[in-house]
Amino acid sequence: MIINSNYSKKSIQTRVLQTIDKGLQIDLSKQHCERFLKRHLNHSLKVVILYIDIDDSTKMSISLPSSKLASIIQVFSLEMSFVIQGYGGYIFKYIGDGLLAVFPAEYDGQIACKNAMNCAMTMLNIIRNCINPIFKLRALPEITARVGLVYGSAFVVIFGKSLQTAHFDMVGTTINIAAKLTHIAKPNHILMSDSVYNNFPTEYIIENKDSHFRKYNGRKTF
Repeated sequence: MIINSNYSKKSIQTRVLQTIDKGLQIDLSKQHCERFLKRHLNHSLKVVILYIDIDDSTKMSISLPSSKLASIIQVFSLEMSFVIQGYGGYIFKYIGDGLLAVFPAEYDGQIACKNAMNCAMTMLNIIRNCINPIFKLRALPEITARVGLVYGSAFVVIFGKSLQTAHFDMVGTTINIAAKLTHIAKPNHILMSDSVYNNFPTEYIIENKDSHFRKYNGRKTF
């Protein structure tokens, strides 16, 4: 886990309590990603896509009051955003109970894959060791999450004429596959494509052999 003012256990848990008690105290913004996309408009980019969502959120939406569900999603979205930014990624989209992040890989795909993987492991660590203890303290259900990682190409498009007001997006199978992997991953697991797995040196796999990440080859997990 990253250790600094944003990622120490004490600072995270203090922020989680503030979010539960007072709502979000920090704006969640995609401005950095939008600026990144503007620079690459109408071009195909090498990227690592990270997709994380809360497991069983549909059940929570049925059993919990809307205010409590909102608190859970706000805490999750804020803390995961901090982690993404800390590992050099961009928050691409907030999707209800999930986040889609982009790690630029134009210059070094291996570094981008490693950053995304370390980001994913830190996310699960923070949920387990920092967020859930506070949720339990405040009588909120503890959560688990699933992560999908894919390395590939995505094409940057614009919906509209004005660069100032139009919506920027990325299209391509890389994003679709990341969503698919997330949906079939087990709770508290990271499911990656071959394109990500093959970018890790053997010593990295050995060093992290106890982490809950798996390779997906289109048929099964390993």
